[in-house]
Amino acid sequence: MTQPLLKVPISMRQAIIDGAIKSFSKLGLKKTTIVDIANGAGVTRGTVYFHFKDKAAIVEASADHLSAVLSRDA
Repeated sequence: MTQPLLKVPISMRQAIIDGAIKSFSKLGLKKTTIVDIANGAGVTRGTVYFHFKDKAAIVEASADHLSAVLSRDA
């Protein structure tokens, strides 16, 4: 009998980055707020600020993540 595949838990930081990327795609960098990012990640604003200093840090982490994904897929 085959064991079901378990989902590997995503880190909170990565969930925030994923939520940010979704918000940036939908609203643009300028209009996206920390609340939008938190909602997209399913966390509170406090959790976002626990992991990132400010929106600029989230933008940088998101760009780094996308760059790594693109170079890995190339």
